[in-house]
Amino acid sequence: MTERLPTYALMTVPMNGPYQSQVWRGAAAASRLLGVRLVAYVGNYFNNSENPLQRSDMCEEGNRLFRLASSPDIDGYLPLVGSLGNFNGIGLIQQFLDLLPPKPTVCIGVPLQGRVSVVPSGNGIDNTVDHLVQVHGCKRIVFIGGTPQNVDAQYRLASFQKAMRSHELEPLDILVGDFSRETAEQLVERLLDQGRIPQAIVCANDSTAIGAACILQQRGFKIPEDVILTGFDDSDEAKSMKPSLTTVAASAFQIAFRSVELVHEQFLGNPTKSEAIPTELILRRSCGCRILGSSFRLAAPTSLPQIPDITRFMSNASSPQETTAFQERIEKVFDHASDMELDLWEEKIVFASRKAKSPDLSRSLLEVLPALNAVRQGHQITETITLQRQMSGQFQAIRHIMADLSRDGFVQRLVAGLQANVNSQLRILLFRSDLEPHPSPSFEPGSFELELDVESGYIGPPRDGSLLHQNEQEVWCVLPLILGDESFGILQVREWTAHEMLLEGLRQTLTFVLSAAHNAANEAKLREELRRLAVRDELTGLLNRRGLLEQGQNLANRALRDKTCLGVVLCDLDGLKQINDQYGHLDGDMAIQMLANSLVDGFRQVDVIGRLGGDEFAILAELQGDGNLDGTLERVHKALQRRSLKSNRPWAAQTSIGWVKWDPADGSRLDMVLSKADQNLYRDKKRRKSI
Repeated sequence: MTERLPTYALMTVPMNGPYQSQVWRGAAAASRLLGVRLVAYVGNYFNNSENPLQRSDMCEEGNRLFRLASSPDIDGYLPLVGSLGNFNGIGLIQQFLDLLPPKPTVCIGVPLQGRVSVVPSGNGIDNTVDHLVQVHGCKRIVFIGGTPQNVDAQYRLASFQKAMRSHELEPLDILVGDFSRETAEQLVERLLDQGRIPQAIVCANDSTAIGAACILQQRGFKIPEDVILTGFDDSDEAKSMKPSLTTVAASAFQIAFRSVELVHEQFLGNPTKSEAIPTELILRRSCGCRILGSSFRLAAPTSLPQIPDITRFMSNASSPQETTAFQERIEKVFDHASDMELDLWEEKIVFASRKAKSPDLSRSLLEVLPALNAVRQGHQITETITLQRQMSGQFQAIRHIMADLSRDGFVQRLVAGLQANVNSQLRILLFRSDLEPHPSPSFEPGSFELELDVESGYIGPPRDGSLLHQNEQEVWCVLPLILGDESFGILQVREWTAHEMLLEGLRQTLTFVLSAAHNAANEAKLREELRRLAVRDELTGLLNRRGLLEQGQNLANRALRDKTCLGVVLCDLDGLKQINDQYGHLDGDMAIQMLANSLVDGFRQVDVIGRLGGDEFAILAELQGDGNLDGTLERVHKALQRRSLKSNRPWAAQTSIGWVKWDPADGSRLDMVLSKADQNLYRDKKRRKSI
């Protein structure tokens, strides 16, 4: 039996932001190098009640997903503390972790009391302010912060205020944001409308800066000529923004990478302690700086595991052969590196080239950079192609599935659509096997009823309690399938390689499809109920005139096809007016119901029975044998007599009946036959009165 691999739970919010994306990539890279399993539980912010827009469609229900981390298959926790507590602070995260079984834990980004954490060393905002004041002479500076309850936002605001005081300056304004681009756009729009034009805007993260840049440029302000702009995080968007964004590299990739290493050390029984990863100011065009290699830190970069020793090469290389061997060796490493790892390599090489003992050694190091850039460009092309394919696949899948949302065979069509068009390494676990949303899901392993394994095509009860049923070195994402107050289950994605934004898109797509199928089923039930009400008589539950004519025509068509005849029967109550007049309409309704039930007793289920109105009923019955209905009509009379006696009412319910034999092949219409039956009914009523 294979020894179980250590499995660690990364507890994060949706990976549709640059910071969360860097954390995900760093943690995934470390897990692969260490040979362990990583499960990213993608929930939501804790108690995000202040900003309805940020609640999205998962609300607080999404946080219940983290309960899956209590599984015995999870060996350690990696909470992304700052993001999880973005709106209500870190207290709830601390309380939640206290409820989990005690296991190795490393907090990412923000420390929690009594737990090991990996955090940024300093926050870089002070260096940003120093640079703006000392190099660019800025005095009118606006700060756009993050959510007040967020610990990172508090640190960055405090650092900004302290740096401003050190230069004996007062902020032009401090605006309260929430780290989102949309809120930043609103804040800058309002600032400009007030005519308060700053020399520089310092933003608490890159998304905020990008939102600010959008409004500044729309309003005709040039960056950096009119307004200098800075961010925080050093995201991919910061590098690609026009002009490129001066920002603080918060080392989210390295922090997450190191966090996985530390939680694994704890699992192995080795002592660990909290660590801090340096942050650095990255100078780019948005502050007006043009520095060669401005995206490189001047401090020594963080080392990567399992890499060639550049220092040894710098000390010992003495021949062209050694230089070539080094270049070939390091270029092979690039082939397997992620974009974030390539960034670290680039920094390390440039740093080493500046410290080289000779120009030849420096040149040899820099000659490696074209190969690095070629790999990075290849990554970008591959990512673009993958993104296009994934988007097209998701579109094709949803089009295939949405073509038929009927309940019968839906899960089979869902799996087939995903198999044909989307990454097949998916599992869907649903709370209800009938596809209904769960009103109050617990997100426990035993709370799921149905498993859909896209890769294998399996559809049935969940096959094990771990929910991951594999023991290979893998990286998983687990996301809740929640839309508003509809909770359907979870989506599991194995070895996700496409852009993280598509992961959230896939979750939303599947949730929308499940919700649409649920709504379609409800609509079908409603339509069926409306149709039933449209053809049923409210008092008796029998067919009304419309239903009688519809089903009667179907029975006539079958008789025409089978070359058989029908009996068309009319009946009504004798003396209903006297019952209504003497005992009230409730008694009259009771008598009508007695007759209706007696007709059901006397005729067969295949016969069509309906109420034409008042106390008048019609029946279309298949004629068999001698083609006589005398026995059937006698059963009706006896059933009505029994019901009347059993009711103990002072009146007796009786009926007159008339019927005719109808051969649909003779060309006569049903209304014509009903008219003849009505004549026979009148004769029977007259006969009964004369007795």
